[in-house]
Amino acid sequence: MAELRRSVVRPVTLDDYEWLLDLHRRAEVIGSGQALIANGRPEAAIESLWHDVFCQFVVQDQASGERRGILVGYGLNDRCRVASMAVIFSRRGRSAIADIEALEWFIDLLFYTYRLRKVYFDVAERHLYQMESTLRRVARHEVQYPEAELVEGSWQSRHVFALYEDEWDVARPSARVATALGKREAVAGDIA
Repeated sequence: MAELRRSVVRPVTLDDYEWLLDLHRRAEVIGSGQALIANGRPEAAIESLWHDVFCQFVVQDQASGERRGILVGYGLNDRCRVASMAVIFSRRGRSAIADIEALEWFIDLLFYTYRLRKVYFDVAERHLYQMESTLRRVARHEVQYPEAELVEGSWQSRHVFALYEDEWDVARPSARVATALGKREAVAGDIA
């Protein structure tokens, strides 16, 4: 378990499954390579939460203990030192600073504990405009899958981005904020 300034990040437990399934059903998914494979069977939905997953964490609010999101590492390729991540945050009670803090912790874990050199994530076209300026600063656009998914009657593209370990320390959002504040000591939690 990691206690951050505004969040607690902890491993998933059996008590989280109902909440996780609900979150997958209703939340906006970033890095949605971890789609549910329910096939109408409840046990299949539970199995899909762990399909190809090597680490999975719940993000909770530090003060209230309310669960806010999930961080998932999947598709680990040890030989190439790459993996993918999926990130889901609930819209309810959302705190952008706390979400960034938890996400930075997770990316650090992937790079420095799992010794990855590259972490992939994908973004649906319908979410790209909300995140595009941030994504350009922290990640590289690797590939676009045109018309890859049917959303509300129209075909939309998916975009795959990659974070690189050797660029992460400079690209991380809290590092950019520290630089913008004139090298004052800052972390994501210092931004109000």
